[in-house]
Amino acid sequence: MSNILSVFNPPPSRDLSSDEIGKKCIPCTAVQSIAALIGGFWFSSPNQFKDKVTGKIDLKKNPLWWQRSVRGSGIVLFGLGAYRAGEVIQMLLHDRLE
Repeated sequence: MSNILSVFNPPPSRDLSSDEIGKKCIPCTAVQSIAALIGGFWFSSPNQFKDKVTGKIDLKKNPLWWQRSVRGSGIVLFGLGAYRAGEVIQMLLHDRLE
């Protein structure tokens, strides 16, 4: 059966084994952590609001409420990245101790 037909006629579902359910992906979590940390660092810095020519922040283009909301979401994203990094460390320690 071709891949296109398998989209419209998927194979029947199956129950997952306990090994498949409890398995965590360390590389996936590490990449998520790095992406969230870098994105959070970028959004929480004031650099994205500065004009490239003058180096000043234009308050007409970027009002204060917008700057604070973007910076606040950057802080939340940085916190999520730190949390996910902690999960990676826990997974690595759990694998090492077993």
